[in-house]
Amino acid sequence: MIIWRDTMNVGAATVDNDRRELIAIINEFENGGDPDLAEATAKKLYALTQEGFRREEKLQEESRFPGSNRHRNEHALIRDKLEALIRGGFAGQDRGRAERVAQLRDLMRDWVIGHVLRSDMEMKPHIAFATASPSPRPRTRRATGRPATINSRAG
Repeated sequence: MIIWRDTMNVGAATVDNDRRELIAIINEFENGGDPDLAEATAKKLYALTQEGFRREEKLQEESRFPGSNRHRNEHALIRDKLEALIRGGFAGQDRGRAERVAQLRDLMRDWVIGHVLRSDMEMKPHIAFATASPSPRPRTRRATGRPATINSRAG
């Protein structure tokens, strides 16, 4: 069971709520212990990625997070793995099903440990800075409304 701690917050309520939901879905699956829940769990997680990752990536843009491209690639990899597991299906009692259930468990563990607790935490100072101070606005010329230029030549 994964226990949510406030230190896992990145400082943006929508993203933090998505991450709490992620952990709740994982805990529900792990506590149930029923491999028959694997497909439903994978589909819930995939649905969460659709909106949750979009919100997170938008926040990264707004906070000018320098690792956003790498982070976006991590999101794509997680989505791709979930899609492959869902396409493979979880029906039946064959060895392939057991392997896919194990892969889902590995993905969930890697998602929380590798992504939520490491990669997402890299955003935290950028989000804190972006939400604590208003972003500087470019100076504009009053007459034209275009950005002012700085002339480095004297005279």
